[in-house]
Amino acid sequence: MKNGLDLNYNQNNINIEFAALSYSQPGKNKYAYLLEGLDAVWKRTNSEGRMLNYSHIPPGTYTLRLKASNNSDIWNEIPMTLSIRVRPHPAKSWWAILLYSIIVISILIAIYYFLINNIKIKQAYEIEKLERIKEENINQFKFRFFTNISHELLTPLSVLSFSVEDLISKRVLDNERLKIMERNVTRVMHLISQLLDFRKVESGSMMPVVLPGRIDMFIEQICICLQPLADKKHISVIVNGNGEQTIYFDPDKMDKIVCNLLSNALRYTPENGKIIINYWLYEKDDSAWLRLEVIDSGKGIEPEYLDQVFERFYQVKSVTGKTFGAGIGLALSKNLVENHKGFMTVQNEENMGAKFSVDIPVSDSAYSHDEIRNEEINYQSGTFIIDHDASLLPVPAEDLNTTKVDMDGKKTILIVEDNSDFRQLLNKHLSNYYNTLEASNGEMGYEICLQKHPDLVITDMMMPVMNGIEMCNKIKNNIETSHIIVILLTAKTDEETRYESYLANADSYIAKPVDVRTLYTRVESLLAQREKIMKKYSYGSMPVAVESEYSAMDAKFLDNVKSVIESKLLNTELNVLALSKEIGMSTSSLYRKIVSLTNMSPVEFIRYIRLQSAANMMVKEGANVSEAAYASGFNDLSYFSKSFKKQFGVSPKKYVLKPFHPKDNDEASQAS
Repeated sequence: MKNGLDLNYNQNNINIEFAALSYSQPGKNKYAYLLEGLDAVWKRTNSEGRMLNYSHIPPGTYTLRLKASNNSDIWNEIPMTLSIRVRPHPAKSWWAILLYSIIVISILIAIYYFLINNIKIKQAYEIEKLERIKEENINQFKFRFFTNISHELLTPLSVLSFSVEDLISKRVLDNERLKIMERNVTRVMHLISQLLDFRKVESGSMMPVVLPGRIDMFIEQICICLQPLADKKHISVIVNGNGEQTIYFDPDKMDKIVCNLLSNALRYTPENGKIIINYWLYEKDDSAWLRLEVIDSGKGIEPEYLDQVFERFYQVKSVTGKTFGAGIGLALSKNLVENHKGFMTVQNEENMGAKFSVDIPVSDSAYSHDEIRNEEINYQSGTFIIDHDASLLPVPAEDLNTTKVDMDGKKTILIVEDNSDFRQLLNKHLSNYYNTLEASNGEMGYEICLQKHPDLVITDMMMPVMNGIEMCNKIKNNIETSHIIVILLTAKTDEETRYESYLANADSYIAKPVDVRTLYTRVESLLAQREKIMKKYSYGSMPVAVESEYSAMDAKFLDNVKSVIESKLLNTELNVLALSKEIGMSTSSLYRKIVSLTNMSPVEFIRYIRLQSAANMMVKEGANVSEAAYASGFNDLSYFSKSFKKQFGVSPKKYVLKPFHPKDNDEASQAS
């Protein structure tokens, strides 16, 4: 270093010796020094302390200032200076710090980009997850849509198929049957027409075609079509409005909008309810607008579902618990309203149900020249069709109260179907061979099972209030009804539905459209199979492998009854009342249950178990006839012998010599 010291980081211990230029009396010379950058004040020393010692000087640049005085104590005014620079450790040098800074900044940048990238990955994952959920929801919507479309199409097709087969077999024209066929053909065409309209609106290929006309006459004609269907449910239709002046609207779209709203209101309104139709004209943006309201007296729509009712494929359960139709009616109506340059809203009306409001412009100035036609409006509704399901055509009350007694030996079959046409056709066909009962929903069907105890139930899977799966589960899990045979009819043919059906312990599963011969053959087969099982109790020994022939609940029930009887064999007074108390059932329920499973009354079944026990005692334990009879609860040996011979076909003594085995008895029973 020029005019100074340049020291390395390990040369930070310095010793400096100095002397003044006054030589007359050098012992009296004085000195003062200051190391700027390290010392805060000047330090003084005499001639004996002419040595400076600084150790461990920190890296940096310093200036050593030195003054001296002579023996007269006169100081030099300008001190001497010496520059000293102690270089830092290479690890603490500026370029090292710069390198450290670069490394730290690089690490921070890397961490930043890593975190940003990690956040982006998480966001991408969340977006992908949301898209998957959205796609899954769309797929579920589509699945429900196609399921409902299948059900809506296959049910009328089943009616048509059933009717055609019946007409071909009988070769007789039936006007009532032809009307049913015509109604179901129209129903299928209406559904297909809705699908085509929905597609047109979605693709943007539909434009409004407005004509001058009167809205009051238009709504009046629609209400005329509505009235017969409303009367069947005892629903009053109230119309409030004034529309005598001529306005411009699209009659085709308006017809479909109003009819869909009224169909929806009719389905969701309970019996003895009411539907209110309000309409009026008002001014908005220097143009005339029409407000139309359709209000039902149902339970309304849950607030969280109000924003979803116009989504395609979406369905809200009605007051009956059923999701009606294909899920496109309200979505189609909303799209048609928007195509008509208006808007549609929904809310719950106080003390009523749901209120759907339609607002559309009705001035000619709201439409282009190409959208206006100066033709006469046809006020006759062309699309007002409502599916004839249980909500509109319930089973008459007198039919429910009619008790059909099996006096002619016929089996009793309960038909549970929400489509009245299909239900009537099934009833008409099966009533030729069986006693029949009807129900329009699962809840009603289950109540009839509890009251009438039919031999077999034919039920649709998709129904209001309680569907077929739920009803089947309740039937099979109730000890009083678990023996009833259940056949499920459905438009669903996927494996999941089949799995649900058999998980509910359904005895059979038939896909729509239903073939007459297939259904009749399956009914006969199941009834014959049950009859064959019951015959095993009428001859010989106790049947084996009961669990494979009855449901688990019924098999357990029979085992329980058998165990109770066997535990009280010595009780000669054991009767039906005592047995019912032990089992925990009423005597009437116990009677119906045992008869339905074994074709024997409880008294006969008690005697049957006693005879079985006596036979086992004689064969396996070597008991004689009297010992076995008394041990089994018989007081009269003569009565015991007669009963034993009637049951096993031989006397007790011959039975001991040559026992009859279950296999022989089954063969003998089949031969007889």
